[in-house]
Amino acid sequence: MTIRSKVHRYGDEKESSWPSQYGTRDTTPMYVDPKEGVKPGYPPPREVFGTSAFVIGDEMRETYHEGVQRHISSRKEWNQADEQSGKITFGTMDEPRRHVAKGASQQKRELEADRKQAAEKALAAYKANPKEVSARIAKAAEKQQKLAEKSGLSTLIDKAIK
Repeated sequence: MTIRSKVHRYGDEKESSWPSQYGTRDTTPMYVDPKEGVKPGYPPPREVFGTSAFVIGDEMRETYHEGVQRHISSRKEWNQADEQSGKITFGTMDEPRRHVAKGASQQKRELEADRKQAAEKALAAYKANPKEVSARIAKAAEKQQKLAEKSGLSTLIDKAIK
């Protein structure tokens, strides 16, 4: 490998002959030419073609759309068919996400939070208008009492905590 510290003009009397103008066997770069084999020097520049921009295709495998009852092979046409028919089909962008099962501890926390929120809401409603809430509770209790008498469970209610 040849290290050059500055630009050399060969044949200048003020410059030394280092690095050698033609190189030696161990410092000359080599490359492989498919037709002629190993050759000294650098490979000739290859023709570089321009690169195309990234293209997002609209095509898809032809599939039968049940809403419009025909085969479709374009994504845009598929979405238009969904809008036309008013259906959400498998594979559309508007498809709802799958339900992910929650763990038992997370369900318990959510249930506790819901109960706390309901209790706070009931307390706020009672503080806002206690007479109306008491009347609503009494009305619901009467309704339950009538239902219990109809079903023959009134004897159990008398024994229950009041």
